[in-house]
Amino acid sequence: MVVEDDPALRRLIAKILTAQGYDVLAVANGVKAVGRAAALGRGTLALMLCDLRMPAMPGVEVAAQVTALHP
Repeated sequence: MVVEDDPALRRLIAKILTAQGYDVLAVANGVKAVGRAAALGRGTLALMLCDLRMPAMPGVEVAAQVTALHP
C-alpha cells in the first residue's frame, strides 16, 4: 500500500513498484488507507509506504492503525 497525498508522487511510486512486479494499492490519505486496509482480509498487506505529514491523519497514526489490521 502506498499512502501519499501528492497525486504525482503517489502515481510515480505506484508506477515504479508495479514495474518491479508488485501489486500496488495506492490511496490519497490516511483515512482512505485505514478504510481500504479494513476491507482487505487480515494479513493481506505485506508492506506499506506512507507519507508522514498528511492532512486529517498523520502517517504515524495511519501506520499504527493499518499495522493493527495487518501485523
